[in-house]
Amino acid sequence: MRWVSEGAFRHRREDARFGSAYTGLFWDGKSSFIDGLNYGFAVTDAENWRITAKGSDAYKDSLNIWANVFYLRAIDIGLENKVNLKLGFNFGYGGGANSKNPVSGSAGSCGQIWGIDPYLQLKWGPLTLSGEFIMTGIEYGRNMGSENATPYGFNIVGEYLFDIGDYGRIGPILRYSGLNTNGRGARISDCLFAAENLDTSGDNPANLYDTAKGVYAGINWYLDGDNMKLQVGYEWVEFAGNPSFSANPHKRAEVNSVRVQLQMKF
Repeated sequence: MRWVSEGAFRHRREDARFGSAYTGLFWDGKSSFIDGLNYGFAVTDAENWRITAKGSDAYKDSLNIWANVFYLRAIDIGLENKVNLKLGFNFGYGGGANSKNPVSGSAGSCGQIWGIDPYLQLKWGPLTLSGEFIMTGIEYGRNMGSENATPYGFNIVGEYLFDIGDYGRIGPILRYSGLNTNGRGARISDCLFAAENLDTSGDNPANLYDTAKGVYAGINWYLDGDNMKLQVGYEWVEFAGNPSFSANPHKRAEVNSVRVQLQMKF
């Protein structure tokens, strides 16, 4: 389970939260006491790629618990447009979410994982600025399962929209991301969709890097309000260092990619 690795290089959806990719029960609500305060809770399975019982003895039949809260407010700054503020916090916990390591350390049990994700979004007219910080604690998370790990990552995003009449809106977007796995290690394929690893043997140390940083620049075209969006962009990411159990701290790789994505709401 690599919450930080996947989160640090993916642009946040408007309603994104921990647990949204899992199978389970979700509850969303609005406060009747504080205007603009929203909250949610969820209970899901521990493996986001399965809806049945555990796939092997390396995994545990357990539940993950998720919670999120965010606050919306329009702030009048004396100009033509108000500043729309969104301040939120996500939390997740899984008592057996980290799979067993058959080599050492965690060979006898699955490890627990907790995660936090505070974020801030500001909208002022056509300009949107947002940032988030993600941190997780992973039991048996590094050194072949003999030590715990505390990976963290962040995203900083800016977008400016131009109205192009009957053709919708178009906006350049820029994102800077960072990831530090705290010795746990992350594969290139964990962080970048459809990107290849150097070796095909999964968690081979040749595929694992300790840190990553990247820049994405692109254009978003909103064809039908927020119901249809075409994204085109270029991304550069640098991976560096090795996980704690490997002896080559100077390893480095660069990934250059061009991505096109169409999003539609039904």
